[in-house]
Order: sequence, then structure tokens, then C-alpha cells
Amino acid sequence: MTLTVVKARAGRARENRARSHETAHLHLRRRADPRGLTALHETDPPAAYPYEGPQALRRPIEAALRQVVDPEVAMTIVDVGLVYGVAVSDDRVHVRMTMTSAACPVAELLLGEVEAELERVLPPRMKIHVELVWEPAWTTDRMSPQAKAFMGW
Repeated sequence: MTLTVVKARAGRARENRARSHETAHLHLRRRADPRGLTALHETDPPAAYPYEGPQALRRPIEAALRQVVDPEVAMTIVDVGLVYGVAVSDDRVHVRMTMTSAACPVAELLLGEVEAELERVLPPRMKIHVELVWEPAWTTDRMSPQAKAFMGW
């Protein structure tokens, strides 16, 4: 089963961003740049998801995705391994992601936050398409070494 979410880039994204920032971002320690994005450093490991598209957008997109925090575990969706892939074309960004469980109570919140954070770093002409997928199923093997250490595994 695949649920595709394509949203307008205005009102709802701003509402979700405000609500999510109030809850999830209280738990995340960030190194911020002037725009409030998590700064990526040369020593940071590359994200563990496939990326297709212009290299100029790779790091801004990854920084934006690292702003989205799963409030249930207080870690970024990148570190938890929820992002399955990003594909960028001339006028569209397609993000494939999953949740740790089909019963995830914050799925809609996270999808909106992904869109809102990408909206901040992408050119205005680009459409954002966030696709929620369930195959392959998420496992703890997808978590980053930092996330596993945080969980004590």
C-alpha cells in the first residue's frame, strides 16, 4: 500500500511547521546556520538514503530533512532512517519516506514538516511531492550509528 501526499506550498505547511516546532524541536540539539537550518559539516557522515539530482541542492535538502524530528524518539527522520530516497528534477522534488509503524500517530505532522522545511530551501518554482511508502518495511537497521548509540544499542 502506498499513500501519496502532494500538498499546496502555503497555508497548511506553515501551520504544521509552527505546531511541529513547538513540540519536536524542543528535544533536538542543533548546530544552526543563519536561516535556522542544521549545519552540515564536512565530518558529518553522508545520509543513508539514495539521492538523485543536482549536487548543488543535495546538502540544502539534507539539512532541511535533518530539521524534521520524530517527536516520539527526539531524533531526526534522517537518523531514524525514515527517508528512503530523494529525487530532484528541474521543477520537482520527490521524497520517499516511511514511518516506524503504520499506526504512527504523528505521520501527518511529519509529512507536513518535511514539506515545510523543503519549502524553506528550494527555489519557489519547485513542486514538493512527499510519498509515504510501507515497502520495504522500516527496521532498526536503517538507523544511523548516532541514533543507535542514542538509543543505547
